[in-house]
Amino acid sequence: MDMKNGFIFVTLIFIGLTKTVHSKEIFILPSDVIQSYHKLDANIKTLHCGGINKNALSELESFAISIPPKKIEGYNSRMDNERNVPGASEASLFFLRLSEAATAAVFANDKKAEKVAIAAMKNWATNRALTETKQCYSNKGLSKSCEKAWKRKDGQDLAPTMDSGKVQAFINHASYAYFGGLDKSETDLQTHEKIKNWLNNFQSRNKKPTGIYFGYDFGWYWPAIFKKRDKNDNCFSDDCPKKLIGKLVKKLDELILKDGALKDRTTRGDRALHYHNEAMAEVMITLELARKYNVSIPKSLDKRIEKAGDIFINGFFDHSYMDKWASVAHNSKYTPGKQRFKTDLNKLTYGTSWYFIFAYRYPNSDLANKIDKVFEIGTKAAKRDLAFGIGVGCVYQALISSQ
Repeated sequence: MDMKNGFIFVTLIFIGLTKTVHSKEIFILPSDVIQSYHKLDANIKTLHCGGINKNALSELESFAISIPPKKIEGYNSRMDNERNVPGASEASLFFLRLSEAATAAVFANDKKAEKVAIAAMKNWATNRALTETKQCYSNKGLSKSCEKAWKRKDGQDLAPTMDSGKVQAFINHASYAYFGGLDKSETDLQTHEKIKNWLNNFQSRNKKPTGIYFGYDFGWYWPAIFKKRDKNDNCFSDDCPKKLIGKLVKKLDELILKDGALKDRTTRGDRALHYHNEAMAEVMITLELARKYNVSIPKSLDKRIEKAGDIFINGFFDHSYMDKWASVAHNSKYTPGKQRFKTDLNKLTYGTSWYFIFAYRYPNSDLANKIDKVFEIGTKAAKRDLAFGIGVGCVYQALISSQ
């Protein structure tokens, strides 16, 4: 092979490898994580990100042939009545199983999981699932036809905003998974077009991000960043990913307090551990977005973030540890020494990725040192995440175990 042809050959190989790396790229994963993960042995990837449960896959297969709900309607402000909300439980299970299948397909190259995920999404797209849910949000903000929630202190008032917000979260998170690798699956173009049209149909129902607050994918910022994810560093408009992420990082400097508490979250009475946990998911994913888009992270944040992680893990093992914050009882009830939270983190389905991201970024933290005692090898908690639509935690767990 002469020098010219050799150069062309090597160049083509490089291009091919680049496409392989970026064809299945979840939009939050920084380049250092992607590159390190792709170097791992296939068996390690399967151990941590593959092996979807047969029952879970069977349930997702059933979603590929059954008629899906056209809407979710009936949540109250506290959202503690899901069992009585038409379409809610079915949608929750669908998107949970989809996150598991997407994880196996994208990160462990599981072709069976990929096929089932695409078939289920096609069915929901063909039947226009959830499209009849009342639309409360748009770029203009909250619709006048949707009153604000929490008209009653006990949160038992019907709240269409909760129906609308729940559906938007489901669809946004499914979009993160689909366009992170499932869109490259080997199936007919018509199927992909149906799925894309269904997901994109909900884009106009996202609220334009203005104020920054925990909840709704960090105040609707993640969907906006995702929509503009292909904008490069030469983008100077206010909706460029880099500028949006910069605003979030700046706000984190205010929301994460000196002692590691999260503003208006760690103080939520007997739900303080729950809200602290969910907010930490937004914190850690936002920081990964910052790393991905080369947004500077203030060093002053590191110590507070590590403290925030330690609050969670210490509070998990000893609920009374949360009392000094929980006693404030912000929008909640307080009972000394009591937190309403699962006793086994391996069974969590929402906001699970952050544990492994945190342990990877802060290897000397209490959480990192206790993670082996809390999570099983190849835990399901790392392979699914309703808070993001795909279990990116498995990628970080795989990297931690390989160090």
